Order: sequence, then structure tokens, then C-alpha cells
Amino acid sequence: MNFPNSGQFQKGEHCSPSTEFKKGHIPWCKGMKGLYSGSDNPFYGKKHSKETKRTLREALKGKSNSPKTEFQKGQSPWNKGKKQLNISKEKHWNWQGGITKLNHKIRTSLEYKKWRKNIFTRDDFTCQICGRRGGELRANHIKKFVDYPELRFVKNNGITICRDCDIRWVLYHEKEWESYFLFNLLTRQISQYSD
Repeated sequence: MNFPNSGQFQKGEHCSPSTEFKKGHIPWCKGMKGLYSGSDNPFYGKKHSKETKRTLREALKGKSNSPKTEFQKGQSPWNKGKKQLNISKEKHWNWQGGITKLNHKIRTSLEYKKWRKNIFTRDDFTCQICGRRGGELRANHIKKFVDYPELRFVKNNGITICRDCDIRWVLYHEKEWESYFLFNLLTRQISQYSD
């Protein structure tokens, strides 16, 4: 790229990214005048004539306003404008025969996420063991997820506990904590297993 006054560099001078920006100078090249700013620009304050505007309009007719390629609905940049195919299940290259475990499918489902959010909202995002609000919370099933599939999404079969309390007290001792959690719901006038 040729800049005006590029011959003003002396032998041994070089461009440096740390040079300070001065009006009318390229910020990365010390003393090299190449960018016009404000009134230094010979076209500053001037407007195109109607004839020039018409000529430009005609020349740009049918061309994109953006230098980027425009993609129509259903087309994507990585397949160069070809229709994007909806490839799923057996047709996808990485399909492994539907090996996702049922537990994972349920716990990532929309219904489970709604249930979890309802539990947190009802308990005001507060651990029902230590009373700490916020942090890393878990929506714990009172009647175990595995043993009672019909109660998995029942709002009152869940209680909010924090990660620390879960690891320290509840994990592997769910049966012992079941009566405490049910008592907790009763004292807050939440009826058992009603949706």
C-alpha cells in the first residue's frame, strides 16, 4: 500500500505500534502522513453532485451493501450457500444408535428444568438445611428419583439444598432425611405431593 509522503522515512527508521497517534498521521507508523483527518482531507465538507450520485447509484445497482456475502434463509456460510440439510439420528455421521442414558435424557429435559426452577422459586433460593441463600443449589427429590418415577416432576417432592449440605449430610442418607424434608414442607403449609 502506498501512502503519500512515504519517502520521508530516513534510513534506520521503522514503524512501531507503540508510537503516539498524532493528527493526520498513521498511528502505527511514526511521522508517516497517510490518513486524512478533519480539514486535512481535500474532500472535507464537499458533497457529491446529483450527476455523480446518479452514476454511483447505477454502478452499484444489484450489488450487496455489505462486503460480506448475504445468506438467504436456510443457507449457511460453511456450505457456501447450499441448502442446509436437517440431518438427525441415523443420518448424522456421529450417530451411535441412541446410547444416551434415560437418566440423562430426563434430567436434561425441559420438564425437569421447569420442575427444578419451581422448587428453587418456592424455597426462595435458600438451602432448607443450613438456611444459606444462593450459592450452588440443588433441587433434591424427597422420595428418591430412581425409586419413585411417578413423583419425579411433582413440585412438592423436591426441596432446595446447597451443594455443601448435600455432600456433607444428605448424600447416601436420603431415607433418613426424608421425614425432615416432609416436616419442613408441612411447617410451611405446603401439602405433600400435590402439584
